[in-house]
Amino acid sequence: MRAPRSLAQEKNFARVDRRWPAPVSRVVSRRLRRSPPFSPNQQPQEQNKPQIPGGWAAQIYGGRKTLLGSFLAWSLLSLLTPMRGAVGGGDSGGGGARAWPVAAARWGVGAAQGFLIPAVHTVLSQWVPPHERARAVSLATSGMYLGSAAAMLVLPAVVAAAGPGASVCLVGALGLAWAALWAAVGREVPHREAIIPLSVAAAAPGGGGGANGGVAFSPASNGGGKGGGGGMSGGGGGERERERGRPASPPRDEDAGQSAAAAATQGKGRPAATPWRRMLATPAVLAIVCNNFAFHYAFYVVLNWLPTFFSAVLGADLAAMGALPKVAPYVAMFACSNAGGWAGDWLIAQPRGWRVADARKAVNGAGMLSASAALLLMPLCRRPATGVAAGALVLSTLGFSRGGFSVNHMDIAPRHAGVVMGFSNTAGTLSGVIGVAATGWMLQRAGGAERPGGWWAAHGVAAAGCVGAAGVFQAYARGDKMFD
Repeated sequence: MRAPRSLAQEKNFARVDRRWPAPVSRVVSRRLRRSPPFSPNQQPQEQNKPQIPGGWAAQIYGGRKTLLGSFLAWSLLSLLTPMRGAVGGGDSGGGGARAWPVAAARWGVGAAQGFLIPAVHTVLSQWVPPHERARAVSLATSGMYLGSAAAMLVLPAVVAAAGPGASVCLVGALGLAWAALWAAVGREVPHREAIIPLSVAAAAPGGGGGANGGVAFSPASNGGGKGGGGGMSGGGGGERERERGRPASPPRDEDAGQSAAAAATQGKGRPAATPWRRMLATPAVLAIVCNNFAFHYAFYVVLNWLPTFFSAVLGADLAAMGALPKVAPYVAMFACSNAGGWAGDWLIAQPRGWRVADARKAVNGAGMLSASAALLLMPLCRRPATGVAAGALVLSTLGFSRGGFSVNHMDIAPRHAGVVMGFSNTAGTLSGVIGVAATGWMLQRAGGAERPGGWWAAHGVAAAGCVGAAGVFQAYARGDKMFD
């Protein structure tokens, strides 16, 4: 049973049939006709990415090496993708065979990129103190939304001017440029160093003025080792301050010496074993996984079915509406992702600041509940302009929620943040596949994409998932370190 297709999609199939050689066009068209109607650059991007092995590799070998290796691998695979041979097969049937190396290379790109997000979170969890993590994670991860917007503006012109192979090579060249920059300026994971200050002034000899009064943050103690004390070094009232994610007081000389010794020991020893089973049985971890599942379910349903909604319900071709409707949702999501990160850190940093867990719950709940309301607004839209606005509102509110669940794994498992993110993002990948297929089934059961009942059902399921995930996070999320 196939999902309903719009007139615009049938034109896309015909366009594929005209522009590709016969053997390749048969393969591509057959694949498109059997799949849900994806729009360009909006397919689930992480289906083949090994998220959990990526987190494990970042924990064992360090985030710097894992990031560098991942970028080098996918960039080189992009540059070596045999695009010319794949589209030059003529009518002999050989073109279809030569399309398989392209598919294998693209699978390799996806596999290599699966190591990126867990490695980024591993680095950030070790370098950034709790009261700055939300904004750091939001800024680092929201770049993918801004990059998607830039790709929609730039890559079509590149393809039109030099062919599809040029776009793949351009992306690969950009990846190699970033890898060279990271190799030059990236530093080793800080559990091999003594104390990481929060400011340059605090790091300078004799400098005591920097941010937070020159207080130094010890990744060794934050990441957990027995010698690290389980958090920031502090005095009698330090425990209450640590609950709020802020350093309590400057470390004493003997405390700094102990932290340095612990860091040195940790740097020379083998990494601690990952508590896989205990993580999967911990409600706080499952709350993060649940929210990532609901987030990506709604995210992929909106992005992948938006062109069909426009053509079937609003009577407009999204591809013919110019760049703004396609770019606006990504730009809005970039801005609101950073707003959510700053909001969470602002709550923690107040003079009578919130506890870390309460701040994460507040930001996550505000984003998820707002997204559920926005999802229910979309089926009410009857004009293209309101459709674009509703789609951007859904994605921006989802982005805001990332300041809660997408940071929380660093709070509860700083040394295993990449692994927990691997679990979480794997659930998000599966939810994208399930959500897109389930939406097609619901539309078909309702009588087609032109019937509003199917859209109410599809968006209602996504909205219910967001509400349920917010409730689970409110009940079970924690802000203290649970895994050493």
